[in-house]
Amino acid sequence: MAKKVTKRSKKKTAGRKTALKKNAPKKVARKKKSALRRPSRKRAARAAKTAAPAPAPALRIHCVVHEVASLDQASAGYAQLLGAPGRRIEQGGGRHFFDLGDAVLSLLDVSQGGMTPRTSGSDLYLSVPSLELYYDRAKALGWLSKADIHGQPANQIVERPWRERSFYVEDPWGNGICFVEAGTEFTGKMG
Repeated sequence: MAKKVTKRSKKKTAGRKTALKKNAPKKVARKKKSALRRPSRKRAARAAKTAAPAPAPALRIHCVVHEVASLDQASAGYAQLLGAPGRRIEQGGGRHFFDLGDAVLSLLDVSQGGMTPRTSGSDLYLSVPSLELYYDRAKALGWLSKADIHGQPANQIVERPWRERSFYVEDPWGNGICFVEAGTEFTGKMG
């Protein structure tokens, strides 16, 4: 005799199936072994060698510092030499900035901290469109250099052996500047 299925027995059966499913062990998806393995050190080293190198960050000169002993005297002299007033920086001690294209020339009054100015040991080279204009300004200040450069007077506009047309100045604190006529700059590149 066939069993009669009632609504009540259907619910019991459905309930048992649900309970069995809940208590049944869950199937774990198996991952491929290759996906789980870490790359070997050799493989990682090879990948690093063949990877394209990261581009180097673009370098540029941000600031050049000339130490001075009198900020008022220095800023007035440099304003006359460079033909621009610059700007006084009140925070962080005695500084006066002059814009040089993308860079800044910072006059730093170290005497405010009881120190004696030191020179950087190297001249600052500035490319200018009118060499004679800057020469006349430097001469009026009395800042023309008294040195010789490769047997030529630094205080005159001269074409140097490396084909630059230039002259040199020295401020009262020993900081040197070479003014180079634009278009004659020597960059060390040949050809």
